[in-house]
Amino acid sequence: MTERVDFTALLPLEPPFPSGALPPPSPPPPDLEAMASLLKKELEQMEDFFLDGPLLPPPSPPPQPPPPPPPPPPPPPLPLPLPTFDLPQPPALDTLDLLVMYCRNEAGQGDVGLAPLPPAQEPPPPPPPSRPAPYPNPATTRGDRKQKKRDQNKSAALRYRQRKRAEGEALEGECQGLEARNRELRERAESVEREIQYVKDLLIEVYKARSQRTHSS
Repeated sequence: MTERVDFTALLPLEPPFPSGALPPPSPPPPDLEAMASLLKKELEQMEDFFLDGPLLPPPSPPPQPPPPPPPPPPPPPLPLPLPTFDLPQPPALDTLDLLVMYCRNEAGQGDVGLAPLPPAQEPPPPPPPSRPAPYPNPATTRGDRKQKKRDQNKSAALRYRQRKRAEGEALEGECQGLEARNRELRERAESVEREIQYVKDLLIEVYKARSQRTHSS
């Protein structure tokens, strides 16, 4: 709070009048309207000085959320396994079979006295080829891809909600800080107004005291 100062002590003292001399005519009282307008201008300048502070910058708009990640490309189709077939191999001929074939050939050419040889025993037929592996079920592969894509969408939505929640909390804290700053500035402005009113009252009292002293002298 400002300290009260007695401005009447700073007024010039009038010299004593000699005996028998008439006092000089009292000066005309100053114009009250001119002094009031001057006080009003000074008060307006003081108010402009205290109230013209740097304005707070407008809050920046929240950043736009990044676009969601593109879906992954579908996996390439699986190659179908080719069935394998076991071709029957010709039986291996040993020396006895070659000899029987030679004798049969000779008997066919004119050796009637030789008895026909029994036919050679053929090896048993090879077993049938094994059944090829079954083809992969396309419905199962398609279901796995849908489940994977669904899981990716859920995780992306969860990250987006968490980021939005963090941005909201940051903006709320900034808003609370601005409100506290506004309250502080409002209190300072009210204090300045009280000081200005005190100065106005003090100037009016000084002016009244000077007017009374002038009239009494």
